[in-house]
Amino acid sequence: MVVKWRSRFLKARLEGLYDEPRPGAPRKVGDEDVERVVIQTLESTPRGETHWSTRGMAKASGLSRMTVCRI
Repeated sequence: MVVKWRSRFLKARLEGLYDEPRPGAPRKVGDEDVERVVIQTLESTPRGETHWSTRGMAKASGLSRMTVCRI
């Protein structure tokens, strides 16, 4: 892995260290949705609770429970 990153740096300097597109299906959840869930988790709590549950965050954010788990 180190050899791979070193060679990318030598070829393209800092630009070579940016993540390349990955194979597979394109993401269905955008960066905005991920950011919104993380911020809501860190900066708020549900009414009458001490922390967010996966199901509660999924309902509040409009995303699926599994998507919230992956985030």
